[in-house]
Amino acid sequence: MSTFAWSAVAAWLRAARTTAPFRETLQAGQLETLEFIAERIERHGVIVADEVGQGKTRIACAVVEAVVKCGGRAAVVAPRGLMHQWTSEYAKLQGRRPTHARKPLALTTLQNWVSEPRHAATIASPWWLISHNFQYPRITFRSDDWKCALPSLVLSELHPVLRKDGRTLHGRIAARAAGTASPWPELRAMAARIAQRVERNGELHRRLQALPCLGQDEEVLREDFFAGGESWRTARQLLGRWMGPFNLVVIDEAHKSRSPTEDDPSRARHMRQKVLPELLEHLFVSGQRRLSLTATPMELEARQWAELVERTIPGRSTRDLTVRADAFLASVRAVAVAPDDVERLGQLVEASRRFQEELEPVVTRRRLLSPERLDALRKQIEPWDPAARTSPHPHRRRQPYPIPAEDGSHGRASRSMLVALEGYSRTSRGLPQDAPHEVHHGVKTLYTRIASGAELEDEVELDLLKEVPRRGLPPETAAQLDRLQFWLGEYRRSRDSLRREAARHGASGLAPGLVHPRLQATVDAIEEWTEGAREKVLVFGTFKRPLRNLRDVVDVRFCLRAIDRGLPIPFDLAASRRLFPLAMWQFARMRSTGQFRGALAGRRTPNPAIIAGLARKAYARHERLRRAAAAAVSEYLKKYLGRDEHGLRESLGTILRARVLDDLAAAGTTEAPPTRQLRTPIEDTMRLLREAAQDPEDDGEPRGFAPDALAGIRAELDAEAKELRSIQTGYCRVMDGDTSWEVRRAIQEGFNRPRSFPQVVIAQSRVGREGLNLHGACRVVVQFHPEWNPGVVEQQVGRIDRLDNHWSHAFARWQAVRRGAPPRIEVVRVVYEGTYDAYQQDLLARRTAEFDATLFGYVLSPEAWARVPEPWRARLSAAVPDFSPGRPRAGNGGARDAGGESGRDSAA
Repeated sequence: MSTFAWSAVAAWLRAARTTAPFRETLQAGQLETLEFIAERIERHGVIVADEVGQGKTRIACAVVEAVVKCGGRAAVVAPRGLMHQWTSEYAKLQGRRPTHARKPLALTTLQNWVSEPRHAATIASPWWLISHNFQYPRITFRSDDWKCALPSLVLSELHPVLRKDGRTLHGRIAARAAGTASPWPELRAMAARIAQRVERNGELHRRLQALPCLGQDEEVLREDFFAGGESWRTARQLLGRWMGPFNLVVIDEAHKSRSPTEDDPSRARHMRQKVLPELLEHLFVSGQRRLSLTATPMELEARQWAELVERTIPGRSTRDLTVRADAFLASVRAVAVAPDDVERLGQLVEASRRFQEELEPVVTRRRLLSPERLDALRKQIEPWDPAARTSPHPHRRRQPYPIPAEDGSHGRASRSMLVALEGYSRTSRGLPQDAPHEVHHGVKTLYTRIASGAELEDEVELDLLKEVPRRGLPPETAAQLDRLQFWLGEYRRSRDSLRREAARHGASGLAPGLVHPRLQATVDAIEEWTEGAREKVLVFGTFKRPLRNLRDVVDVRFCLRAIDRGLPIPFDLAASRRLFPLAMWQFARMRSTGQFRGALAGRRTPNPAIIAGLARKAYARHERLRRAAAAAVSEYLKKYLGRDEHGLRESLGTILRARVLDDLAAAGTTEAPPTRQLRTPIEDTMRLLREAAQDPEDDGEPRGFAPDALAGIRAELDAEAKELRSIQTGYCRVMDGDTSWEVRRAIQEGFNRPRSFPQVVIAQSRVGREGLNLHGACRVVVQFHPEWNPGVVEQQVGRIDRLDNHWSHAFARWQAVRRGAPPRIEVVRVVYEGTYDAYQQDLLARRTAEFDATLFGYVLSPEAWARVPEPWRARLSAAVPDFSPGRPRAGNGGARDAGGESGRDSAA
């Protein structure tokens, strides 16, 4: 590595642009970005801030390949759920089948690494793929011994002679860790590798000697680890030494690398610190270059730009950048208030120029759609929506789904719950600081949970404020707590009233969380698209319980429609103690709005026995279809799996049966078709599984897997089959923190098929907003829970707003006939008018304006733009920030180009 030079990497990138793999796999814009990187990589790192869906991963893979080809080492630090995409994209860039391509060493967790024997060649891989959350494991008093052993093992390795003598400290350490079962062999190998990189009698060696040791001071050692003491800090540093010096570090989703919270000696604060910034700190060495990838480098504050630059070019001063970014956003706000003030307009033009001047040596950003394409879209859409003329995304339509506070469509009890919630919300504002800390926390937590649709069955929670002593509090504070307790009591009374109302509709036992007003409104918003426009819908929310409640309501209403139309339903609804009461409640609601036209249309009274009988008949139809699907799948697997040496028959059979049944349900099939017709979805699924397994022998023929491919997808098949056995229907699927990565990818594959299930995917925001491509058959996003961060919203919409998406094909069809309004990407936000939702909607709108100004170059709203004097419009348009890679800029060696080391790398 001592002969590695960044000049060679830059030259390799320039030359590789003309090679077949690059020409075949990289688009013109991606090649422009590579040229931008090649011009700067000798001097400093680069931020690639392309819009979502622009292929940043493939660009970075090209840089990784260049570093490896030039004799260097590269590390990609990525979210766990995106690691498989990196391996796949890297293989595509090489122009080979992934099975034969050079694969990275993948690190998800330390425990996973040490749990299996590793070949020596694995650790020698020139590029590593490291999870954002890779860290030294947390230690408790019940943790396994190996978790606190690494510092002691490294110390023992530094004294090879003494290690052989069992009477010495180092000999006792060696004896203590002499086990042959995992994880000890791999842990010893790690210690040996680290010891080679620790200077004898150096500062780190002296620190190791001062620590409590395995086999001698184990109680003290555990306590030190648990408290986050010197042993814990040293172990994390040793982990960095084990990974070794990297010439290049690629930071995927780099906005997650922002600084952790301030240091605090308390364990609680220590546990809240971000893992990623600390991991990057341990990976840094002199001469290293960093490539930061993010579509949202700035979300809420201008200083976030500075933090990202600091991560990309460690040691660079960002004081001027922070000042200029703040000044730019201040000018945007000032002009928004008075867009006809020419003095403010002049200040904005100058502030924009200085902001761009500060960032342009480091940042490149491409839009998903070219300026020419955006202009054409504006002209085509403006007749239907004048706001599209000045929108950064004319093909998107952001629209609230307003629910009036006095709306009576959700029932009297639900309306009372909403009134109680809003009364509680307004009363909680301005709670004095002299109120106890647990009251401040409890008041906020209760509101968040109730407003989001969570069920509050715990009477202790509702009595939280009743137990707070009023003695010693100022009279105003005590009175405010009393009012808060009153509204909690009103919430409890409305909840109990809801139960009585449900009983009158034959829905005794109905869980209140299943009829929360927000949930009911979201279902209406979803069905406007699934039933009215026959579109698939992607829903984002925050809290797991309400998301699963939403799934249950969507599933139940799907089943009621199927019963009404004489179609099968995929589970025994009548036997479900939780969902049958919900079905009766929803039956009454759907009947009142005239949604039935068939078997349920004449049912004036909610008779549970009759509804249950119809549900059983619908389930019996499904069982006949299931038996036909099972026979077809069994015949197929018997032929193509043979003896099933890898034990895949059960899981693969479950997956294939589910796919066949989903396709039959999506087509509205009532009777089992001939077996030959069922072979099509079976063979389509097998083809997709072969692609997932990256079978090098796959030529599209319907046959079995190669043995190595079978072994490689065994865990994924088992995980997906387990999930399928637990779900009610394939119509609506949930992705939350409990959904495995394998299952998420399977849901993604089904959602991207136009005429198959799932029709609705409900994703927990932190799980679904990054790393999933859900654009194949969907152009509608519904926000179940309110968001206040425009960066999060951009990531959510980015799941469906990508190249070659469902919207682009729908728009092309519209262009051919020009009939009706043009299709757009719909972003629907459920908002209760007159509540905290409305405030949050306004806050998001203000923040989105600043977000759009820095990332999309749109500094004014359509209303404000109309007031800008005509002579200033061209000047303002020319001055907005533009970081496109092909644009001439000072960073091509200009005076403000970022500093950095060039020539040979000193990372060795």
